[in-house]
Amino acid sequence: MFQLPPDGSASNTHPFGVPLNFGPGDPAMSHQPNEHVSIADLVDCTKAIALTLVRWCGVKENGK
Repeated sequence: MFQLPPDGSASNTHPFGVPLNFGPGDPAMSHQPNEHVSIADLVDCTKAIALTLVRWCGVKENGK
């Protein structure tokens, strides 16, 4: 878990609630000439987002 500076890309959402930045990779690498994301980080992030959406939509185990 990491914290981005207050002028990060989520700062424009602050008037609507708590801003959140979430994604794979090292934030220090973003928008750099050598920016990259490992496959493992991408897979972990995708799983976390998918699980969050499934739970938010009310899907229980085994699709019920």
